[in-house]
Amino acid sequence: MVKGARPSAARAGLLCTARRGFDETSIMRELLRTNDPVTLSWVQALLNEAGIGCTVLDSHTSIIEGSIGAIPRRVMVPDEDLQEARRLIAEAAPHELP
Repeated sequence: MVKGARPSAARAGLLCTARRGFDETSIMRELLRTNDPVTLSWVQALLNEAGIGCTVLDSHTSIIEGSIGAIPRRVMVPDEDLQEARRLIAEAAPHELP
């Protein structure tokens, strides 16, 4: 457990386990938020190719809402990879990041 991290953080999906590129002690940060499934797929492929692990949060909530796009999904990356992930997206498609 990360020093100072609340145990509920793992249950909330902020700490990720058993994913390539990070481990159970990785603190996750939001890279971007979108309703566009094409953008989600593209970002995941871009990060995967660069060896940066990521996870998408809120997918199930979006499905429960009827997939109408009311709830954006969040792409999360390990804190230590956040700047590199932002740089990759900025170089490939600057309009995707806020």
